[in-house]
Amino acid sequence: MELEEEVPNSYSRRQFFRHLSWSVLSFAGLAAIPFVISSIIPRKVIENKRVRIGKPGDFPINRITFLPESRLFILRDHKGIAAMSAVCTHLGCVVEQDASGFLCPCHGSCYSVIGLIESGPAQRSLPWYKVAALPDQSLLVNMNQVVSPQSRLNI
Repeated sequence: MELEEEVPNSYSRRQFFRHLSWSVLSFAGLAAIPFVISSIIPRKVIENKRVRIGKPGDFPINRITFLPESRLFILRDHKGIAAMSAVCTHLGCVVEQDASGFLCPCHGSCYSVIGLIESGPAQRSLPWYKVAALPDQSLLVNMNQVVSPQSRLNI
C-alpha cells in the first residue's frame, strides 16, 4: 500500500490577489460612506453671525435693498427696518428680486415679496432676522435670531 502524501491547503497566487483586491475594494467602499452621506445631507453651520449693515439713512423708505456681501435684503418701510435672508433654502443659491417677489436662479424656487415659499424645490420660506440699533446708530443684523416677517426695528 502506497502512502498518499497530503498536500496542505494553500492559496494559489490568483486566489490571493482576488481576495486582496476584494478586501481593498471593501475597505475603500466603507471609507467612502461618510463622504457620500455628507454630500447628500446639507450641513447646518452654527455660527455666531452678526453683521453691521450701515445706518438707517442708507436705506430708502418703501424699498428693498440687496446687500451682496452679507447676502441680505433690507426692507425699510413706515414701520421700521427688517432683514431677510437672500439665500435660497433649497441648496443655498442667492435669490434675485423680481416683480412678483424673489426667484432662485439655480433651481427655480419662487418666494413671495415677504419670502414665503410659493413653488419650487425649496420647502421652507426665506428667514427674517432680528435687527438691532447700536449706540453709534448703526444697524446690526443677528442671523442667529429668526423673527417673523412682520418684525421691525422701529427707528
